Amino acid sequence: MTGGPATPARMAAGTERGWKPAGFWRRYLAWSLDLLLLSPLLLLLLLSPLRRASGAWQSLQASLQQWILDRVIAADGTMADPMALAHALLADPANNALINRQMAQISAAIGQASLLAVCVLAVYFIAFESSRWQATPGKRLLGIRVQSLDGGPLGLANTGMRFFAGSLSWLSLNLGHALAAWRHDGRALHDLLSGARVVSATPMPGWARALLWGQVAAGVLLFAGVLLRLFWLLGQLAAL
Repeated sequence: MTGGPATPARMAAGTERGWKPAGFWRRYLAWSLDLLLLSPLLLLLLLSPLRRASGAWQSLQASLQQWILDRVIAADGTMADPMALAHALLADPANNALINRQMAQISAAIGQASLLAVCVLAVYFIAFESSRWQATPGKRLLGIRVQSLDGGPLGLANTGMRFFAGSLSWLSLNLGHALAAWRHDGRALHDLLSGARVVSATPMPGWARALLWGQVAAGVLLFAGVLLRLFWLLGQLAAL
């Protein structure tokens, strides 16, 4: 049986063998491990289109900077009005054509990279979570399973629905994912839409807790570094 409303009887049937909601942070850590496992393949596939996007952007940036430099030099030392310079840049037909051409190349390259990434992630998550494991390798390492509400396999169709419904969780600025931390049954938005539950039967391993805290510490350090860099730049501007 797959899908259907989360009735108390069905939820009780799914917890007979000790399976409990996996919890938000355990699910996050499993997802990050899966992404780490996939990163070499994603890097290999996405490197070419992302290089094209980067090259097109750098070419556009260099061309526009040269255009501005030429106008500044032509002004013979006279300070140009930045707003007038920007207006002239955008009013130039050659610049408009260049911007449109380069942005089209950038959009096409990013679109190709996004499509490749979605295809890889879809095959990975749907194949593993609809298998007898009922879990990706990352989830399996943490003792997590993706089940139907009665504790059985979710099935290929509902697993696919769950994966693509995950886009709504991302588009809601992760509020859909945050539901897993707020609800007593630990179900996120895409779990609710697909009739799924994500469960575990054992406490989170010690190494997993250490890894999670390590990620938190790295995030705090990165955020602090960005803030310090911003304050340094503001200080440099104030000193001008």
